[in-house]
Amino acid sequence: MMQGGCFRKLERNLKDVGLSSRHIAECLQLIRNKDTAALLKILISRRAELLAAVHRNQDMIENLDYLVYCLKNTENITEGGR
Repeated sequence: MMQGGCFRKLERNLKDVGLSSRHIAECLQLIRNKDTAALLKILISRRAELLAAVHRNQDMIENLDYLVYCLKNTENITEGGR
């Protein structure tokens, strides 16, 4: 069985990765039951969600960079025509 301090650190880590309270409770129960396969399924699923969010944010950053690029080029063209 996992010691209290280690169990609390694990619970904190589960919160830090953004799992819901329900999923945290489920994970802790899976740890108590030593059901590693089910626990890994939840953690891998969460990882996939986080990675998808990273990709969505990267797309938004690229779109913003393009908008800034276009605005700067339009500004340069306008200034040059004065």
